[in-house]
Amino acid sequence: MNSTTNIDRALMIIILCCYSINYLAGQDNLQEALRIAPPNSIEKVDILNALAEINTWVDNDQALRYTNEALSISQEIKYTLGEAHSNCNICQIKQAQGNYDSSTVNARISLSMYQSANDKEGETDALTCLGMAHYRIGNIDSAQIYYDRAYVIGREVKYVKGLAMASKGQGDIHERSSEYDLAMEKYQESYDFSLAIGYDEGVVRGLNDIGIISEYTGKIDQALEKYLEGLQYAENKKIPYLSGVSASNIGTLYFIQKKYDKAIEYAQIALKYYQEIGNYRGVGFVHQDMGQILKAQNRLDEALIQYRNAEEIRLDQNDKRGLSFTYFGMAWTYKRMGDMARAREYMEKSLQLREELGFEKMVMACIRALAQFNMAEKRYNEAYPYLKRSYDWAMNANSAESLYESSQAMVDYYEAIGDFKGAYQYQKILLAAKDSLFNVSQNESFAEMQTLYETEKKEREILQLEKDNTKVTTQRNYLMGGSLTLGLLGLFGFQWYKVRKERNDKKEFAEALLLTQEEERKRLARDLHDGIGQSLLLVKKQLEKNTAVTLENQNLISDTIEEVRSISQALHPYQIEKFGITAAIEDIMSKVEKSTDLFVTSEIDDINDLLSDKAEINVYRIIQEAMSNIVKHAQATAAKVELKNTVRNIQISIQDNGKGFNHEIAMAQSKSLGLKTMYERVNTLGGSIRYSDNDGVGTRLNIVIPHRSKGM
Repeated sequence: MNSTTNIDRALMIIILCCYSINYLAGQDNLQEALRIAPPNSIEKVDILNALAEINTWVDNDQALRYTNEALSISQEIKYTLGEAHSNCNICQIKQAQGNYDSSTVNARISLSMYQSANDKEGETDALTCLGMAHYRIGNIDSAQIYYDRAYVIGREVKYVKGLAMASKGQGDIHERSSEYDLAMEKYQESYDFSLAIGYDEGVVRGLNDIGIISEYTGKIDQALEKYLEGLQYAENKKIPYLSGVSASNIGTLYFIQKKYDKAIEYAQIALKYYQEIGNYRGVGFVHQDMGQILKAQNRLDEALIQYRNAEEIRLDQNDKRGLSFTYFGMAWTYKRMGDMARAREYMEKSLQLREELGFEKMVMACIRALAQFNMAEKRYNEAYPYLKRSYDWAMNANSAESLYESSQAMVDYYEAIGDFKGAYQYQKILLAAKDSLFNVSQNESFAEMQTLYETEKKEREILQLEKDNTKVTTQRNYLMGGSLTLGLLGLFGFQWYKVRKERNDKKEFAEALLLTQEEERKRLARDLHDGIGQSLLLVKKQLEKNTAVTLENQNLISDTIEEVRSISQALHPYQIEKFGITAAIEDIMSKVEKSTDLFVTSEIDDINDLLSDKAEINVYRIIQEAMSNIVKHAQATAAKVELKNTVRNIQISIQDNGKGFNHEIAMAQSKSLGLKTMYERVNTLGGSIRYSDNDGVGTRLNIVIPHRSKGM
């Protein structure tokens, strides 16, 4: 009886650990199950294999010990499924160590055993392992075949975890081929499958994969959102390895934004998690990231040290993909040092690895770099074929980041050979690509999402502290028998928490607002440099070659003047001073209709001279923000704006036919800086603001501003 009970209990613990891979809790539960399992039994094999799975990406050596013991027992008791599972685990462990070629042997053994036992779920797992192994060694066609077979079988038997892994593999294939729409579709599917069954590892990987595709396609704010969500999920589930992956991705994203302090902060967070579990592969990633950051800061000797550390780890693990990035970074570091021979040597090494692995996007980065190396040595004829190949690929691949870099390289090339007409043509493409990558709302979203993550993290810590305090308080009150004391403490605690929360909310808003203002200044500086500065430089160089006024430089000057107007308007709405607040609001409607597919109607009364200068700017920004929200979030096809001047106040009504939203939830959960700013502006004017459903379709925003705002 006791033996049977122990076995049942062990099996129940295995079931509870099957999908939710919480490293710490899973270890403890399975260790307890292992302690009570009968020796040399099927139950013990299954527990050992489950422990091996949990440790595969965390502690390779420990995982191998578990699965080798499981394999030995399985062979001794002739437990075919246990032996198949053990070989599948060995395959995954070898892949975690970078030993991809050898991992295929164990995957094939596992596949054959599962097929003999007609175990379709096991067959799906083995096929996925084979797919991953072939993907890593660059056999893309074979990898796709295995992933597709795994997906088909997984659907037949409704094996959701297998479908999640197969979908991820299919997404990886599409990503490698730069088929980003298809990759996003498969990654989203993998995430949905994982979330449905509580497969935590799949959830976090799905969020990071979706973030990567968003990053590749220039949707930087969406990428950050997914990475932060992945980090929070992994931290909640106590999965150190995946916490490190998410933190590393966030650091890379901040690096792209040239926010080097934040990039270093998240790299160190990732390093902490990887070192905590002794994951050297992850440590190699952090050394790589630190090399990139130090190189960007022109600390070249320090950068090389980090790259060498990454190279040592990646050579030891036969991580060809990682090595390609390390060599790429080293090449650029040597180039900055003026050592062109070594720069070419390491760039060629990176290119060879990337061509072997079939990573088109990364191959093009090497091609573009070699072109720039040739240009640095004034070998323009040799540079052009590389540049053209990179540019054509970026156009076809719909990669905003690659198009931006390729266009910049083409501008540099045409300037260098004195063809300013060609430089001007690519300069226009460069500016369009830049707008796709660095839009006005992006920095707002970054500050907003970062604040959300940090706030939620603090709230979790506060909640845990409050739970601990509540437990102590409850025990003390029980001993004292003082129910009145408990009530008073509860009331005091509630009031204290409420005051503290209000104070923290105001502080967080102020901090987010200051951060946004600083980022806006940076954006304006970048626009001036990348846009106006480059255009004026082209005009200057062309006039140096030809003093006559040509149609070409007239166009350059006209475009530059237009960009100055655009930037000035972003900084301050000059139409208010020149034409009045009424005309400025009408201009908002006109620009929205011209630049989007939104059909806009408006009924706007004349409100000139009713408000102070500050109040007019606030009203202008409120309407501007409301229209921006409709364009970005509402998925609407039409909008209507009404502005009525009554005896005592100004009444503003803005409605759309979009999907609608709950503004209270948005304010509480998203910490939307745009919404908060709108509310702050209305409060400053002494007015009121209210959102409501628009008869079940879309949203209506009603704002009332008193005329007394004129005296502000």
